[in-house]
Amino acid sequence: MAEVEDDDREIGEVKWFNVNKGYGFITRDGGEDVFVHFRAIRGRGHRTLAEGQRVRYYVIENERGLQADDVTVIT
Repeated sequence: MAEVEDDDREIGEVKWFNVNKGYGFITRDGGEDVFVHFRAIRGRGHRTLAEGQRVRYYVIENERGLQADDVTVIT
């Protein structure tokens, strides 16, 4: 069965992620940075990202700016 492309999610690259603080930034393919918190990363156990990883995510705009949600690593 083929994987279905989710058109609402964006693709970007992890700019940096601080494991101790639990947050970092993703650079959108368009160039803008989006905040990411460890709670927004899909998965079990210790949820973290590594610099340079390609990820798929939703973008939410709140009072603090753009934030990533439902983040998954592209393998």
